[in-house]
Amino acid sequence: MIQKREVAVGEQTLSLRVAEALPKDAGRGLARFDPQDLVRLGVQIGDVVEIAGKRQTVARAMPAYAAQRGQ
Repeated sequence: MIQKREVAVGEQTLSLRVAEALPKDAGRGLARFDPQDLVRLGVQIGDVVEIAGKRQTVARAMPAYAAQRGQ
């Protein structure tokens, strides 16, 4: 399942696509972001981020795999 979410960063709004984790990432507590989005969010690799939807959870921010970048 893929969903689009808008994230407020200061005065900017960022649209992010949310997708299921790849099997090798499932259950590891990771959230993968395009490196450009990490910069826009002011997040470093390994930082803990809060993800809110129907439920809230936390994950470590990691760069997206090359095949998923820019999508």
